[in-house]
Amino acid sequence: MSTVLLIEDDPQCARLTQKILMAQGHTVLVASNGMVGLRMAREIKADIVLLDLTLPGLPGTSVIVQLRGTAKFGNVPIIAYTADASEKTKRLVASLGCDGIITKPVDFYAFPKQVQQFIDKGSRQDQHLAASAS
Repeated sequence: MSTVLLIEDDPQCARLTQKILMAQGHTVLVASNGMVGLRMAREIKADIVLLDLTLPGLPGTSVIVQLRGTAKFGNVPIIAYTADASEKTKRLVASLGCDGIITKPVDFYAFPKQVQQFIDKGSRQDQHLAASAS
């Protein structure tokens, strides 16, 4: 399946998210703050990044900007994973280059499907670019 980079500072939320996604066959790598998340992002090939916006140290919004500034993450879906579902937050993360938002707490049945839809969309974009380059 896919590799998910989860950047989440709440250990309980991280464990639950990891458990749900691993049950679907995904590999889930967890970073507990933005700096560790950026380092891991450089070291691995993630198929999707789920990140909390309220991280200690480097906020999630800064992580989004730095990831989007890297060619490696041009087509990798970056999803805000947050309890803040306000329209203001949705507009903000979209303007920074997020592909979507998944609000916490998650629906245990819908969540894996949401994640898979974002992964599939990113995969289709990669295939389209590869075909265009040929």
